[in-house]
Amino acid sequence: MKRSEIRNAYDMMTPTRSQKDKMLAAILSETPVTDSHPGRYVQKQTHPSRFGTVAAAALLVCVLLGGMFVLGRMGRSDVIQQNSGAADWLLESDFYRAGLEWCEHLGDSDIAYAESSGIVSPYLEYCCQSSGDVAKLDEICERYGLKLLLPCLQEDFPLFVQESGIGELFYPIEGVIHENDRGAYQKEGYFSYEGSTTMLYEDSLWQYPVEYGYFHFPKEYFPRVLWRYGDLTKFECWEYTSSHDQSLFFFVTDDEGLVFAEQEDAFVLVIVKSLRVGDIVHGEQTMSREALEAFAETFDYSLTPGKVWLPEEYSYILEKYQTAVEQNWNIDQYHNNDLSYLPLYLRNPEDLGYCLMDLDGNGYEELLVGTDNVIFDLFTYNDEVGLMHLLCAGEKDPYVLCENNIIKHTGYTDMKATDYTFFRLSDGIDLLEEQVVIRTDDGWEAGPRKIKTEAVSEEEAMEIVDSYVEISLDYLTFIDTDSKVEEPDTTEPTFTDGSYVEILEKYAFAFTEDWDMETCQKKGISYLTASLEDIQDIGYTYIDLDGNGYEELIVSDGELIYDLYTRQNDGVISLLSSGERIRYYLCENNVIAYEGSSGAASSIYSYSVVDGGELDCIELVSYNAEVDAENPWFHQAGGCGMMDPITEAEANEIMDGYKKITIETRDIMRGTE
Repeated sequence: MKRSEIRNAYDMMTPTRSQKDKMLAAILSETPVTDSHPGRYVQKQTHPSRFGTVAAAALLVCVLLGGMFVLGRMGRSDVIQQNSGAADWLLESDFYRAGLEWCEHLGDSDIAYAESSGIVSPYLEYCCQSSGDVAKLDEICERYGLKLLLPCLQEDFPLFVQESGIGELFYPIEGVIHENDRGAYQKEGYFSYEGSTTMLYEDSLWQYPVEYGYFHFPKEYFPRVLWRYGDLTKFECWEYTSSHDQSLFFFVTDDEGLVFAEQEDAFVLVIVKSLRVGDIVHGEQTMSREALEAFAETFDYSLTPGKVWLPEEYSYILEKYQTAVEQNWNIDQYHNNDLSYLPLYLRNPEDLGYCLMDLDGNGYEELLVGTDNVIFDLFTYNDEVGLMHLLCAGEKDPYVLCENNIIKHTGYTDMKATDYTFFRLSDGIDLLEEQVVIRTDDGWEAGPRKIKTEAVSEEEAMEIVDSYVEISLDYLTFIDTDSKVEEPDTTEPTFTDGSYVEILEKYAFAFTEDWDMETCQKKGISYLTASLEDIQDIGYTYIDLDGNGYEELIVSDGELIYDLYTRQNDGVISLLSSGERIRYYLCENNVIAYEGSSGAASSIYSYSVVDGGELDCIELVSYNAEVDAENPWFHQAGGCGMMDPITEAEANEIMDGYKKITIETRDIMRGTE
């Protein structure tokens, strides 16, 4: 009797468990066990000579024994919703409909990968075998707004889980063993891995290892796994709610099972590679619906990547920035480490961020470091050329991103914007000029390259510039200046003047014990104290600088502020401390003036107010002859954003607007009594 006939006959009957046990005993009595490990997994083994000696009715049950129904029985109307609304979100999705088109285009050729040297990744992985296939795939992706899955990073499974930040992948179920070898991931949230699961718990529904693949796809991708299955409406399907309240959708063929789960921006697919297995004792068996559901229960389908994956080279760049902020690098240190020094002019270092964008569509994402829509540094990396630093911005060389991945550069001369260059990244290597607009002595010129321009009116020039629309970048913060997050203290603090006594005592000890500069720093007071000859050279005063009802402690020689402290929660914190090249003064209206210098060619003058226990910069002026020796002055309104070039006269006018005042102080020794 043919196996198909046996299955057809079996569909006409439903044996009870007692009947199956009796028939199993009869079969085993006529089938010697020749394998010393009867439970060993053997894929689809058959033994025609042995089957020839068994009665057809007994053989019918032998094929399907072990408590399993054939998958065909799963189509009964009382247990299955046959294609009746299950997973409509999937069948109506853009990525599924795109897959149907691509499957139809490929026809029978989808089983082979192209080996033509003219086809490159990722088109190879989508089985493109000609330029026509490539064009068709691009057309489908553009129509449905999908991205191709690019080459992925492969890692051993433990490292894959660690690097991806996915978390625990499996629910802990006693007797269930997952074995995994490697995982693959891409930086934008795709990940997958292969493994096998064995369910060893008592009364296991399935005694064989289940080999599977797990795939997590952001919905904007064109999943190259799914389209191979073609029209899913021809499959057996049903919906199932797991014990973890996860809605799962099953689609099964004669030999494979697909388990889907939907997330807000992604979907999860688990593929059971074979629903039919066999061993020497039991012959071929088919996984039941109940067993498939029990297997699906072992996964957590809500997992998403916990972080953005970065090539090691990009991580190194971000680590350098972190070090620069922590150690207060000067301009020379930024230059020596091949980084833009513009973070020096940010009011809050935490405003610095990064993002990853594939600017030229070559499959590798570039690293952009900056803030808002301004690009400080642009790096690229690929396997062929390694890490490349494509641009490094300065005060007079700002770069911003425009629509369609165009990078806009504005050049300044004599305090005016004199040229605009619009670049497009090509092949991950070159920033090619797409358009330039130049101010000349005779007017304006524009053209595709600086060496090929034509005269235009100022109105025409500005029209070209305005046609490139600047966009904001979705930067991720990576500078961590205080990783400890504390719940706000809502209790009313109780302070007395005695809260500052310990600070004043430190100054007294600095003189009586003759502290050196290093000791002063360790004790938390300005190291300039060690250079004073007499304690009478400095004093202290209390001023409520932000009008919150609590006074700040200022230690000063009457002009220079050595230290400034404020009360926060139930303690005292330092807001600032002067040094040789870092000096603070008090101005009218309780403004704190800062004068800093990293050399003769570079100085910063900032003006801040105390607000909520922090210094809030309201204006900044910088002198930077390293950028432009003839026009070295820059201004930053509000203390954040890009620096605007100004004249020396304008700089002096701003600085002169902040009038320093003399600080009336008291005797420090009396403050310690």
